[in-house]
Amino acid sequence: MTNTEMILEFKLTLDKVDSSSYPDFADEEIYFFLNESQDRIIKTRYSRNNLYKSGFEEIQKRIDDLSNIVVTNYAAVTSVSTETNTYKIDISTLYTDEAHTTPSTESYMFYLRSRPRVVKTGCTSKYINKVKLVQHDDLAYILEDPFNKPILLEPVIYFERGDIYLVTDGTFTIDKCKLTYIKRPAKIDEDTDCELAEYLHKEIVQMAVNIALESIESPRQQTQGNQLNTIE
Repeated sequence: MTNTEMILEFKLTLDKVDSSSYPDFADEEIYFFLNESQDRIIKTRYSRNNLYKSGFEEIQKRIDDLSNIVVTNYAAVTSVSTETNTYKIDISTLYTDEAHTTPSTESYMFYLRSRPRVVKTGCTSKYINKVKLVQHDDLAYILEDPFNKPILLEPVIYFERGDIYLVTDGTFTIDKCKLTYIKRPAKIDEDTDCELAEYLHKEIVQMAVNIALESIESPRQQTQGNQLNTIE
């Protein structure tokens, strides 16, 4: 569905074509509702706050819902001078190539996977497929626990200040990282169509109408609490 078709379907669903029953919306306002709807749908598909109580990649529908906005890019890694054996992945600066020469235009939204490249003296540098994601409450305990602390093929990873941090055991360093994530989709406007799967477009329009009705306090839509369950 193109952006123009989404605008038309929004107006038809709102019962605004050749009608004066409800306030008229300019295209710019409709795009606002469409983008708000798009963001809400992504968040509920990524988490379990939805009809199926399933997060991303737990069932096939969730995979299909967001597959168009799953990307892998390269991130620069720097050593953290104030922490021992700790490295920072800057998720605000991503690249499309391993040499970090071409900045990515795809902004980070939700984390899916990271594959750091480890460097160890006498060994060939390589990307590893396993990291141990931990909560801050458990971080100190895990770093001191001999059975859970970082090892060569499994560094510890945590989030702080909007970035990703990796902790090693000191026997290796990390210089690069492949980051797989859900990107922030382009805003729907007069020049840009929706990036999500085609079959989701009607759901986006329907939710956009519901948001619009709620914003004008229409008795047709008094709450947004059950929208996702009734639309999906």
